[in-house]
Amino acid sequence: MNLHHIRYFVSVARHRSFTRAAAENMVAQPSLSQQIRRLEEELGAPLFDRSQTPVRLTDAGEALLPHAEAILRQVEAARAAVEERLGLRSGRLVLGSLPMTGSRLLPRAITAYRRRYPGIQVILREESTLRLTELALSGETDLTLTTLPPGSPDLDWQPLLTEPILLALPPDHPLAAAWRQQEGDRQQTVPAQGPTSNPADWAAQLPADLPGGSPPPCQAGAEGGASPHPPAGQPGVPLSAVADEPFLVMKPGYGFRDLVLAACHAAGFAPRIAFESAQIETLQAMVAAGLGVTLVPQMATDRSLNPSPAFVPLAGLPLTRTLALVWRRDRPLPRSAEAFLQLSSELWPSSHDFQRLPETWKAPSSS
Repeated sequence: MNLHHIRYFVSVARHRSFTRAAAENMVAQPSLSQQIRRLEEELGAPLFDRSQTPVRLTDAGEALLPHAEAILRQVEAARAAVEERLGLRSGRLVLGSLPMTGSRLLPRAITAYRRRYPGIQVILREESTLRLTELALSGETDLTLTTLPPGSPDLDWQPLLTEPILLALPPDHPLAAAWRQQEGDRQQTVPAQGPTSNPADWAAQLPADLPGGSPPPCQAGAEGGASPHPPAGQPGVPLSAVADEPFLVMKPGYGFRDLVLAACHAAGFAPRIAFESAQIETLQAMVAAGLGVTLVPQMATDRSLNPSPAFVPLAGLPLTRTLALVWRRDRPLPRSAEAFLQLSSELWPSSHDFQRLPETWKAPSSS
């Protein structure tokens, strides 16, 4: 019995599928199945009932599972202890992330981390919200960048920033034209104050490195100055105004889909879903082509399209999402992960003053 046997067994037990377990461990399914067979031969009993789909644990498998999971936790604890002794001169950090979010926030953060700890290998796994929760609970990621609330009470978290959600409309939509006219009139009568509300790439606000003291804060909504969302009673489009429009949403398993559905429900309607995708960029391209409307996090707005969707603030209670790093609560964090958390608190110092979002806007992280 070796660690590969244990990892493969736990993976199959969790997914109830040899195919998905093989994909998770990046091995061919026949190879994984052969390793499970060897483990069963060594123990003298079948661990899975393969006569039905999905597969299920036998009595022997049920008996082995808690011990196998404990072994993997001990391995991770041993790795953390070694990293502690080495003082972060070597080791690894496994990060999980949503593709949409990680591509905008993590590159410069990882660069700063590697400058500070060049001996630490950083591994990035990009998955859906639901899958990221599974990886965090199983201990296969040290830290996971995702949207609050976390998908399990067994996960602890450190907030990073809160960002607004914008309504994306086809460029020739009547509401988009009305908003542009309204904004033009307002800008002619109201002098500009404070930072611009243009939804620029938030990741660009991160420092290239961290020399000396703390870097400037990464602005998040009202915490960083002018928010792109108008206060109640100020210009903006109510979400209920697009209740009859076809909606383009993320596929099931992505937390942002749940946020969109919950926001529509709070606005008094169930959206008519016309298309689903795993890529927010695809949804924006379809909006630009006039196929429907969607909601987009500010940092994910894509203005490179020609024509580009019209990104319009929502009137009334601002709709936001809070991004956080999460990890398994009962598992000791390796030093490499603790160091990344510390670095994150320097990159996003406004997270120290984090206040929980109104419960109205908190949707489950997975469907």
